[in-house]
Amino acid sequence: MSFSAPDQLTLDVKLHAYNTFDNFIESKKNEQLLNQLRSELFEHNIFIWGRFSSGRTHLLHAALHHAKESGRAAVYIPLRDSASLTPNFLKNLGKFDLVCIDDAQYVAGDSEWEMAFFAAFNNAVENGSRLFISSTYEQTLSGIKLRDLVSRLQSCLTFQIHDLDDDRKRAAVLQQAKARGLGISEPVVDYLMARSERSLPVLMKLLERLDDKSLQQKRRITIPLVKEATGWL
Repeated sequence: MSFSAPDQLTLDVKLHAYNTFDNFIESKKNEQLLNQLRSELFEHNIFIWGRFSSGRTHLLHAALHHAKESGRAAVYIPLRDSASLTPNFLKNLGKFDLVCIDDAQYVAGDSEWEMAFFAAFNNAVENGSRLFISSTYEQTLSGIKLRDLVSRLQSCLTFQIHDLDDDRKRAAVLQQAKARGLGISEPVVDYLMARSERSLPVLMKLLERLDDKSLQQKRRITIPLVKEATGWL
């Protein structure tokens, strides 16, 4: 999926065409969040927090799909890449209907980035845009030195994303494989779960690698192919 970016810069970000609200595997504790995102994404500014494996980025990508389907302009900004960007990247965001900012914790405590973030927040709100912001932990706010920015973030609807148990992670892998059109069997997924680190980002990245290898070799994803791709014995 392509995405819109501010005129002054472009950013090479691969957004998963498969990450939608419909295929987000949720825990029961996340039901309220998902329902509100579906119905109120363009009504409020939203701040979500959760561990790296909780699915935050999936939800931001899903929000971009939702915006596109609604005929709205949206932008995705991964602040985990802030070291290779300049704070100017946050300028002129008010022209988008939805601004998705991922991993806000990476700029907490950096005065230049905080000022740019604060200005971007104000610019977006003044132009009727909505912000959807994520962080690894709610305490990101305590690491921010600019109190006006803290106040803006505290004004957002705030939700915690709860981690999935292993059964739901397994279901997420199977669902993502199905969305990609992969004929991956449950025993193969069980093998991945037994041998891989059990975090969603790692599992999804592994699935992407297997998809690429399967296409290159024109083979189904089987345990022997997994062993070839990973070097597992």
